Amino acid sequence: MTEDPRHHSPTSTGGSPWVKFGVKALINLFLVGAALVLTMVAFNFAIMPALVRQGKQIEVPNVVDRSLDEGVALLAEAGLAVRDTVERVHPTAAKGVVIDQEPPAGRAVKPERRVRLVLSAGGRERSVPDLGGQTLRFSRSALTQEGYVMGSVVKIPNQTVAKDFVMATDPPAGSAPPPGTKVNVLVSSGPQDETWILPNFRGQPMSRLEQELRYAGFDVKTSVEQRERFAWRVEVIDTVPPPGSRVKRGDPILLIGS
Repeated sequence: MTEDPRHHSPTSTGGSPWVKFGVKALINLFLVGAALVLTMVAFNFAIMPALVRQGKQIEVPNVVDRSLDEGVALLAEAGLAVRDTVERVHPTAAKGVVIDQEPPAGRAVKPERRVRLVLSAGGRERSVPDLGGQTLRFSRSALTQEGYVMGSVVKIPNQTVAKDFVMATDPPAGSAPPPGTKVNVLVSSGPQDETWILPNFRGQPMSRLEQELRYAGFDVKTSVEQRERFAWRVEVIDTVPPPGSRVKRGDPILLIGS
């Protein structure tokens, strides 16, 4: 016999539709609340700190005159890091001491900004430079750069070094006297003129001797006491300067003939 469906109880199909609707609504409300809570947690612990850090500015501390380790520690305390380090010669700072930084102290930067540190490579050893073949002007400047002072300048003839160029120094090149030491400079006055001892030309034909001396570069003049009809017969009887004198090219020589 077939059962009449009209005789079933309302609860036989799983409960009232209103109950099901209420359960679903509660579940959805719970899910929405959980999502809202998770969103707030993410905002507070992730998004907000990032936004705060993005707008925050840090003042770069001064690490000059500090050791590298001290400088790195100070920057880390401020929330900054070291980008790299370079060395530069410094006349007074000890090797390894920070002598400069970029960005400079006091500048406002973003967190985690990296700072370049310049470290002292120490002072280089100073020595008298090699000034051989240099001008006096260059030599004075080079000595000043090394911390020395140009002393006396002595000039002597030299056949190979051009006039007014340095030949040597005292103290010598490469030595390391204390800063402020006077360095004396030896300078060439140019090639020394060759000199000759004037021989005794007495009895020599004046015309031929005059030509030879002029060709040799002397300023020759003649004087004849008694005129001879034929010039080639005139002989030298004396000279000015006299025989035995030292002469050089360009000097005047007077030939006295008769």
